[in-house]
Amino acid sequence: MSSAPGPKSARRLSVAIVARDEAAVLPVTLASLQSIADEIVLLDTGSRDATRQIAREFRARVIDHVWTDDFSAARNRLWSELTGDWVLWVDAGERLDTESQTLLRQFVDERAEATRAYLVLIEVPPAGAQGYAEQRGCLRLVPRIAGLRFQGRVRESLREAAGAEGLQIQLAPVRLTRDRRDALEEIRRQRARRNLTLAEMDQAACGPQPRLLLTLADAHSTLGMAALATQYYREALDRSPADSTELLEAYYGLLTTYDAQSEASQEQIDLCLQALEQFPLDAQLLCAMAGYLQIQGRLDLAERAYALAWRNGQTDPETWHVRDINVAAATCLALVQQLQGHDDAARQTLEEVLGTAPHVAAARRQLIDLHIKYGRTTEALGELDRLPGITGSRENLRSAVRGACQLATANWIPAIAYLQTAYSAGCRDSICLRWLSVALISNGCRDEALPVVREWLAAEPQNAEANRYLADLTAPASDTGATHAESAIAAAPSDEQWSTSTVALPPATSSVQPTQVSVDATLSEELPQAQGAAGRLAVARALTEAGNPAAAEEMYREQLRKDPQAAQIKQALGELLLASQRIQEGLELTAHLVRGPEAEPRYAEFAAGVREFRVGRYEAALEAFARAQAAGYDAPLVRQFEAHALVRLRRWMAAEPILRELLLRQPANATGHELLAQVLASTGRHREADFVIEQLRGIEGLTTGPHFSLAGANPPAVPQ
Repeated sequence: MSSAPGPKSARRLSVAIVARDEAAVLPVTLASLQSIADEIVLLDTGSRDATRQIAREFRARVIDHVWTDDFSAARNRLWSELTGDWVLWVDAGERLDTESQTLLRQFVDERAEATRAYLVLIEVPPAGAQGYAEQRGCLRLVPRIAGLRFQGRVRESLREAAGAEGLQIQLAPVRLTRDRRDALEEIRRQRARRNLTLAEMDQAACGPQPRLLLTLADAHSTLGMAALATQYYREALDRSPADSTELLEAYYGLLTTYDAQSEASQEQIDLCLQALEQFPLDAQLLCAMAGYLQIQGRLDLAERAYALAWRNGQTDPETWHVRDINVAAATCLALVQQLQGHDDAARQTLEEVLGTAPHVAAARRQLIDLHIKYGRTTEALGELDRLPGITGSRENLRSAVRGACQLATANWIPAIAYLQTAYSAGCRDSICLRWLSVALISNGCRDEALPVVREWLAAEPQNAEANRYLADLTAPASDTGATHAESAIAAAPSDEQWSTSTVALPPATSSVQPTQVSVDATLSEELPQAQGAAGRLAVARALTEAGNPAAAEEMYREQLRKDPQAAQIKQALGELLLASQRIQEGLELTAHLVRGPEAEPRYAEFAAGVREFRVGRYEAALEAFARAQAAGYDAPLVRQFEAHALVRLRRWMAAEPILRELLLRQPANATGHELLAQVLASTGRHREADFVIEQLRGIEGLTTGPHFSLAGANPPAVPQ
C-alpha cells in the first residue's frame, strides 16, 4: 500500500462503496463513476438482492463483509482493499453529473494536494418544482494514507484521523447528487431506527459526544418523538465546542422542533438571537429569524433580516443548508415587500436575483405571479419563456398564464376558457391548477373545482392555500360563508400564499381524529356557559384530555389575568407546563404548593422528583415519585415522569406497563405516545411503534407557518 499520492501524471482514483440491498439505485451510481475511476470496489454487507451482480456488471470488485453494527469497521475493512492514490467515498444512490465527472478527474490529476483532504458537496434534490435543493460538505475525497481510519459506529468520520495526519480540510469543486428516495418517509424512518440503535451502542462505549447526541436527536425527530429530540438537541448545545459545526447543527435542530408547536415564534426568536451571537452572519439563522418575525407581524424587521441574509449571509459547508440560501433569502425578502404593499421593490429584488441566478425556478415563478397579479400578460409570458424545468407542454402553460392574467383583471369568460383549455390539454403545472381553482370557485362551480384542487394538492401536499380551498369546498354548505377565492386575486399575497412560495416548509394541514373534533365542538358550546374559575378549570382540563393543550393553556392564563391568586388554576397550568416539558415555568407556577405554611408534602415530593429528573438524576427522581404516590399524589403526571425516568435509564419493560396505564387514563397524552413508541422500537417491535406514532399524529396534527423554516435543513444522518 502506498503511503502518499504519486506524481500528478500517474494518479489513480479508487471509488469505495459500502452497500447492502441497493440494486434499485446502484446502476445509476456506478454508471456515473465508471468512466473516471481507475478502480471501483464495493463492500457488500449481506445483500439479498442483485447488488453484487450489478456491481460486477460494471466491472467493480466486490468484497464480502459480515455486518457488525459498525459503519467505521466496514469502511476500514474496505480501505484495506483499495489500491489507488486517491479515494472517493460514495454511497449507493449518489451520482456525479457530467460536469462533476470532468471536474473530479481534472482535480485529482492536476490540483489535489497530498497534504489535504477534501469535502465533497452532497446534494439532496428539492421536494417539488418550487423548492430548493439542500447540500452539505462531507469528507469524501482523501489521499490513501495508511494512518487514515474512520471512527464511530454511526455518523462515522475521517476528520479526527485527518487532523492527526496533519491534513488540511478544503472544499473540492465536485458535487454528488442523492437519489430522491432519500425523501421517502419509510426510508427516512428505517434509517432513523437504525441510527438510533447504533448511536445508543456508541454512546454506551464513548459517552455523550456531540455527534452522537445529534444523531439521537435527528433520529427521534424523524420518528415523531419531538420531546426527546428537544432534550438531545439541548444536551448537544451544552456539550458542543463554541463556533463548531456541531453547535450550529444543534441550533438548527432545536429550532426545527419548535415548528410543530403553536405560538412558539417568540421562543424561536430568543433561540435565534442566542445562536446569532455565535454565528452572526449565518444565512439560515437570519432567514429563520426573519420568518419568526414575520409571524409576529414585525415585517420591517423581517425585511431587514432577509436583506442581510441575501447580501451578506454565509454558510457552514459541513451543515445541511439550502443550496441557494442567499437567493432563497431574496425571494422571501420580495414576499415580505409585497406583504407591506411594496410591489415595485419586490419586482426589483426578484429581477436583481434572477440577473445573477437565472436558474432558480422559485424566484422566476414568484416574478411570474407578481406579473399575473397586475394582469401584465406580456411580462408574465416573457418570464415563463425563461423558466427552467417545465414538465409537459410549454404552450399549454402559456395558455394558463394568459388565463390567470385575464382572471386578475376580472375578465372571467376568457380567463376560464384559457385555463380550462390548458387543463384539458393535460397541463398540471401549479400555475394552471391554482388559477383554474380560483376561477371555478369564484364562479360558484364548486363541484368542478374540487377535483382540480385535489390534483393541486397531490402535486403540492404542503401548499397551505390549496389546503384551505379544499377545506372550504368540503365543508357543509351552511358553514362555508364567503369563499376565499376573491382574496386570492386581491392586492397583496395572503399568509397562505406566502407559504406556497417559501422554502423547506413543513406539512400544511392538521390531521385530527374525529373524536377530538367532536369533543372540541362540544366544549366550544359549553364555553360561554362556563362561569368563574371552577367552570374554566373543568373546560380547560377537558380540552387537555381531548389533546388540545394550547387551548387549555390560553384558558388558564385568561383566568389568571382576572384572578392572579387562583391556586387551583395555577396548579392546573403548572402541571400542564410540566407535562409539556416546560419544567422551569411549571415549577415556578406551582411553588406555592411546596413552600410556605400551606405546602402540600405530597406535591413537594413530586416537585423534588421533577428537579432531580431535570438534572439527570433519574434514580433519585424515581424515589421521589414513589414517595409522592405513597403520600397520595397519584396524578397521571407523576406516572408520566416516572415512566420517562425509566426510559432514560433504559428499563424498557418496567416503563411499558406504566405508559399503557397512562394512555388509558389520558388517550391524548402526546409524551406518553412518544415514550411508548420509543420503548417498543427499542425492544424490536417496530410495527407497533409505528402504529403508536400514527396515533400520535392523529391526535396532535401537523402545523405550518408562513415563513422560512429549518425543517428540511437536517436530514437524518446517513453513511458519509
